[in-house]
Amino acid sequence: MRAVLIALSLAIGGPLWAQSAVLEPALSAEMRSTVPGRIAELAVSEGAVVEAGTLLARIDGNVQSARVELARLAAEAQGGLARAETVLAQSADLAERLRDAAERGAAQSWEVNAASQAEDLARADLVIARELQARAAAELALEEARLAEFDIRAPFSGTVLEIFLAPGEIADTQTVIMEFGAFDRLRATAFVSPDRAAELSPGSEVEGRIDGIAAQARVTAIDPRLDPVSQTVRIALEIENGDGRF
Repeated sequence: MRAVLIALSLAIGGPLWAQSAVLEPALSAEMRSTVPGRIAELAVSEGAVVEAGTLLARIDGNVQSARVELARLAAEAQGGLARAETVLAQSADLAERLRDAAERGAAQSWEVNAASQAEDLARADLVIARELQARAAAELALEEARLAEFDIRAPFSGTVLEIFLAPGEIADTQTVIMEFGAFDRLRATAFVSPDRAAELSPGSEVEGRIDGIAAQARVTAIDPRLDPVSQTVRIALEIENGDGRF
């Protein structure tokens, strides 16, 4: 269901009064891609009822998938870190042996100082190696997040109303790929006389009938402006439709 014209009857502690209205899902979305590209897959068909997070469509992300794999190789590489750890262990061992030798008079002070400096440099190189590995992990997470943008997923539980493109067609970030809506709550927009509007207030619970079927509705908004042509006031109502009657 998209917006449709219905016959709406409302009552507040009195007889029903008839009114035409526009009925549509209270929650709806035009599904677009955040990245331009060719549609690789449509994972649903029109009328499909899906849960929030369900894959609806996918943009071709082969190039981005390759970037993810490159980033994963860099993040999982251990050679630089292992080398830095080994060099530090060797430098620390040499510095310790020279300090022991110096205490016995078997090594010069400049040799001890040089070994200590080499150990400090090796420790700094290990810090750099760890930082590079952390950066590689962050870059992998970034590329994976970019890849996720190629998947178009349901923003809430609902129904696929209409699909506008087919696999192989190109979509940019402004192209509507499909319309999506939830039917558990519906929104009705009606134009009523000022006298009728005066009987209502936001939050008012009203009894009604939609095309002859009983419905419970709640007023969500009343436009304070009077339409100068029709001499009516626009009101918005929310109708519970958890049982899918409408």
